[in-house]
Amino acid sequence: MGKNFLRVEERMKKTRPPMSLFQGQAQKMKLVSKEFSKPDSPGCEERLTLTADGNFTLSSYDLSKTGLKRLSYKETEDIGQERAEFVLEKFSHWFSLDHQPSDVQGDGVWELVLTNREGESFSYTGSLSKRVDRAYYHLSCLLENSLYSYCEYDTEDLLAFTGYHSSKEEDLRRITVDYHRLILVKPKPLQNIPWQTDRIDYSEQLIVDRVSETVEQFQRFGSGCQIHRKYQIEGEVCRLFEDWDEEGLFSYFEKKEEEATVNPKEEDATYRITLEFGEYKPVVLQGSFDKYGLPESWEDFATSLSRFLQNYGSGEILDPSAYNRARRRKGESIFCSVVFNEGSKPYHYLTNDDTLRVDDSVLVPVKSENRIVMASIVDIEYFPEDEAPYPMEKLRRILRKASDQDLEVPPEIACKPLPGRSPKGIRKSLGADPTEALLAEFYGKTSNQSGWLLYKAVNKRTAKAMPRWKKWKVLEEELSARIVEIIEKENGGEPHDGKSSRKMSFDDALFAFMERNGYRDFLSWWLRQENP
Repeated sequence: MGKNFLRVEERMKKTRPPMSLFQGQAQKMKLVSKEFSKPDSPGCEERLTLTADGNFTLSSYDLSKTGLKRLSYKETEDIGQERAEFVLEKFSHWFSLDHQPSDVQGDGVWELVLTNREGESFSYTGSLSKRVDRAYYHLSCLLENSLYSYCEYDTEDLLAFTGYHSSKEEDLRRITVDYHRLILVKPKPLQNIPWQTDRIDYSEQLIVDRVSETVEQFQRFGSGCQIHRKYQIEGEVCRLFEDWDEEGLFSYFEKKEEEATVNPKEEDATYRITLEFGEYKPVVLQGSFDKYGLPESWEDFATSLSRFLQNYGSGEILDPSAYNRARRRKGESIFCSVVFNEGSKPYHYLTNDDTLRVDDSVLVPVKSENRIVMASIVDIEYFPEDEAPYPMEKLRRILRKASDQDLEVPPEIACKPLPGRSPKGIRKSLGADPTEALLAEFYGKTSNQSGWLLYKAVNKRTAKAMPRWKKWKVLEEELSARIVEIIEKENGGEPHDGKSSRKMSFDDALFAFMERNGYRDFLSWWLRQENP
């Protein structure tokens, strides 16, 4: 099968006619993707059909070495007319442009048929590879994000134009952004000379390099003022590129720059973005530096990089929190305010550790002393016991500062907890009346999935992780409510206000249910006990 595929791809390269430009508005698309991991191994085939009225069908086949197909998955859904037309509009736009898919050898082939509203069909084919053309990677991301909420199948596994493993490739190596603006200034008047407008040539350059793991910023005010900042952060810059690769940085579906009035007295700003992919030809984007001239994903890129650099600040020498910090005096106790989630209510704990600082992660007991969770310090104060703002006997103590091992995702769920599953599919599997064991299992995995996505969204700043986390969080809350309802019925059916019941709190009821079904909580991750 693999040899046949290589011969087919080679024949495609020799006989492929110039690509016909799509005309009109797409009414239907059919995409067939075939992937072969190795020349002599079986592969898989994916068939995706979408129509303008919202009908969507996805079929997946296992391909044997003898050429036989076996249906492994099929799903038919209605994604809504508005969303379907949006996707088809993007496909219509891209394939109406004058371009030709590259002949770079990939891991398979794809075939696309677009049919317009007049019934005319346009066919396209190319290699299944992320490296063929970045635009096709963005098309794959468009399908993945548009279909995610409606499919039981995990759309991250779609072959589309790139293949399943292509998103893991670290092909983007260097990003260079050049910015230029003429700043209008008015010089001071000299005697009877009238005010005149002068211009200062201002420019910036931003370079993010994966190989050297550096971020460099250059500012130039004319010829007499230059500023240079350089960040070299081992490991962390690579993580930024991993997220950008995964998201498909700088969508090719940019807003068309609208015609604007030209005023010579206004300050004009332009940009040039250069994306380098190792041995491959760089991608260059340029235009006016404004809402309509920049790529659609510029805001996501700028936000993620800005947050990344803010983590390292500007040092402590000029920081008021550093030079205004008071050392603890004899007889004073240390009061730490901690939060369990960003923006949540702070709680106060005692400690004797003088090395703790604001923003440190610590392990603290909550509710029962058997539960240990991680919190972040937001404030530190010193008071003698007789002036303490809180009763000393009611305060718990911080156990210790969190170690590097505590901050890592437990090895049991270091990978995606529920690959290939969606909240919709979990609800369908549970049904209306699941057993306790099944409910506990799916709640634990759903909670872990929610935590895993939140970890990616906050720690790795993966943009699309946050909306996915919200969907899994809704399911997690649904399942926890079902669990607490079971415990309440056992306790006499008393109602609760969402936070507590008469006999036990919401959290205590949840933990009691999970523990009796063989699960334990480890820093908010549910782990199956070996001997429950």
